[in-house]
Amino acid sequence: MDRTHSKLVSVGVLGPDGRATLPVPQNIDLGGCSVVDVSVQRFNGSSDHSGDGLVRGPFSG
Repeated sequence: MDRTHSKLVSVGVLGPDGRATLPVPQNIDLGGCSVVDVSVQRFNGSSDHSGDGLVRGPFSG
């Protein structure tokens, strides 16, 4: 998520055990991303933020 919290990049979903290795796509400018947000999403193909965040914290890449 960028500093304005307006640009989001979905990197994947957690497995049934609640774990996952989620590689960051190579075309993402990590310098422009300052926040990591883990949220509960409906599995409906939309990457729009649900507004139901579980964890949010600073990211330094």
